[in-house]
Amino acid sequence: TTTTTTTTERTTMSPEAEEMRPMVPFPHIKDVSAYEPTTFEYNPGDTHPQPIKKRDWIRVFRMSLPEFTKRAKMDASVEDSERKSE
Repeated sequence: TTTTTTTTERTTMSPEAEEMRPMVPFPHIKDVSAYEPTTFEYNPGDTHPQPIKKRDWIRVFRMSLPEFTKRAKMDASVEDSERKSE
């Protein structure tokens, strides 16, 4: 197994500048008030039998692969996108 080190730069803003940024809804969300930006309930409380584990996130990713593939096939900016999407 090979390990590759990656770095991510994050631009930090002052709290004042952050507060001044306008908040806008995602264009595909019809009812913003009903939107909850979570895949799992982060604080499930006593009703959840066990904490969310890596395998749960892997399942979410695997379930999304068909949609990723479909979108990749339709990407007109990539030459031979049909073949490359597989």
